[in-house]
Amino acid sequence: MDLGLEWGGNWKTIVDQPHYQLRPDWAKEMPEKQMLAELRNRHNSGGGDYV
Repeated sequence: MDLGLEWGGNWKTIVDQPHYQLRPDWAKEMPEKQMLAELRNRHNSGGGDYV
């Protein structure tokens, strides 16, 4: 079953093996850097971060 979790051990820039995170549906095809920038924008604008 795919829950949308990604493991930090697979990351290319910062390998963080004990780290799991839930990737939002809207970011499924985005590179990590782009997704993090979009999350910051959504958070700073007061919008929903994950929807």
